[in-house]
Amino acid sequence: MVEMHELCNLAVLLMGPGAEYINGQTIAIDGAAFLGGGQMRPELFSWDDAEWAQARQSIRAVNDRDRAQRTT
Repeated sequence: MVEMHELCNLAVLLMGPGAEYINGQTIAIDGAAFLGGGQMRPELFSWDDAEWAQARQSIRAVNDRDRAQRTT
């Protein structure tokens, strides 16, 4: 849970003169959880082989559809 003082610290940083070069950034205020788990969502750790197979099949179907719509 984000604390108000964390948001205030971020606001001060972004309003400061050194922040003029900060642009297009995602700033995570998550207690370094992103560093510990990467971009994986915790619920994915409990997926079984069938759920992963279904996800792969879904991704392949979208990729195949996209390829079929391309022209060269």
